[in-house]
Amino acid sequence: MGIADKALENLNKNLHVVNHSCLNFRHKNSRCDICMSQCPAGAINITSYRKKITVDWEKCLGCFGCTSVCPTEVFWPKTGEIKTFIENAFARSKNYKYLCISCSIGKKTLNNDWVLHIPSMRMISWIYLLMLTFKSVERIDFVKGDCDTCSIQECSKHLNAEIEKLKHILEIMDKDIPLINILKDEEYSEPEYFKYECRKDSILVSRREMFGLFKKRVKESIGSSFTMLGHNDKQELRIAENYRLPKKRQLLLDLFERINNKRSDLLEKTVDLTALDFAEVAIDGNKCVKCEVCTKICPTGALTANCSDDESKYIAFTPAYCINCGLCEMVCTNNSISRSKPVNLQSIAAKCTTILQT
Repeated sequence: MGIADKALENLNKNLHVVNHSCLNFRHKNSRCDICMSQCPAGAINITSYRKKITVDWEKCLGCFGCTSVCPTEVFWPKTGEIKTFIENAFARSKNYKYLCISCSIGKKTLNNDWVLHIPSMRMISWIYLLMLTFKSVERIDFVKGDCDTCSIQECSKHLNAEIEKLKHILEIMDKDIPLINILKDEEYSEPEYFKYECRKDSILVSRREMFGLFKKRVKESIGSSFTMLGHNDKQELRIAENYRLPKKRQLLLDLFERINNKRSDLLEKTVDLTALDFAEVAIDGNKCVKCEVCTKICPTGALTANCSDDESKYIAFTPAYCINCGLCEMVCTNNSISRSKPVNLQSIAAKCTTILQT
């Protein structure tokens, strides 16, 4: 395959695939296969040799479901769909307390400029919904197209699971849960109060501004498509090292920090958040031999090896960064590491670090 063929192939790909961030790549005994099990087209495969992720791009439907389920974000959209989704959602939530999100085959909502259109409901995460809730969004309508004719299946199952996670964290915080509707395309109707507000706050855009926005969007789209042309393992490793903490977790921590600054009472709890991929790690000092393998295997930097002022080594744990993957527990030869379910929300918001072993 020539350079031009490789360039065209990369342009057709919808996703960055960073193998060095994969739990299977980091440890041979990892059993994580959530991307494979959740892919509706069966396009993702984990090879037995070096546990490398391969994607059959001819089968890939571009639903971006893998981006929402992967704990270490091995997959990330090239063309910025998630970033655009969040920015557009926040832009609408500034003026309205209502939000409509429609999948790409929703016909009834296609002509409404204020509706957020996404490739599929599989890219929705409870973290995005939580962010919208704290933006004072009181109602969210998810509008689906004809699922029987769509090749992306079980979107509703994924969406319901993410909504349950949202309800779980909001109940812990004693925060009101927004009204969330999952509607078929033919069942959807625009709320009357939103029609009025939308027209009242409409903004006229000049032709010059319109072409300026179009030019900017094209530049962003083309630029992001070329970023991974000719990438290799070294570049992939560099990306993995620079972005060790998943972007969704960073968004969540930023939100928790803002909540802690304004309403710290919402986070004054120690609760079980294993369903949301949080955990506390403990090390038995009598068994630990200070090999520091756990700090090297940790994909997010939750466990780190440090030196104190007197040059004595110690292992520190930051619960905010833990994604409950279990690699540290798996790699410990002396079984000195254990994970506990209850975590403190304020320690997560403040990104507190605990010394586990000296």
